[in-house]
Amino acid sequence: MIEAGYSLSEVSKLLGLSRSIVTGLIDAGFVSPARGRRKEYRFTFQDLVMLRAARGLTAAGLSSTRILRSLRRLKSQLPDATLTVKKDAADWSSESFAAAKQTVYTAPIGMGGGPFTLTPAYKTKAKALARKRIALAGVRLANLLNEELK
Repeated sequence: MIEAGYSLSEVSKLLGLSRSIVTGLIDAGFVSPARGRRKEYRFTFQDLVMLRAARGLTAAGLSSTRILRSLRRLKSQLPDATLTVKKDAADWSSESFAAAKQTVYTAPIGMGGGPFTLTPAYKTKAKALARKRIALAGVRLANLLNEELK
């Protein structure tokens, strides 16, 4: 049986990162790999995004302070890892609709056919939600592809 995710050796080969750099980023909380049957690390696509960013920032010669600040910012923008493992498209649709009802289908949008005047604040909220949902969809799609192609 093939385990989900990537092993530490696969991550090292894919990204050209040493074991010590990867474990340092685990210890710092930037990646949170699961544990496999034999207690080995199993990295998600989202973990690979963080590790690849760390490699790129290091290669660019940025200071440790700037690298850590950039990684914190990236981590805050990535979707919640617990949501990315859902595989049911019906769940995805329901989640998106619930989020839209809570965030987007609110004032100034009302009952009826409009027309409605969209405020700058409304547009900002709608765009932020769209970005979050697109990022989540991208990670979910990558997870599905990784599963199918392994």
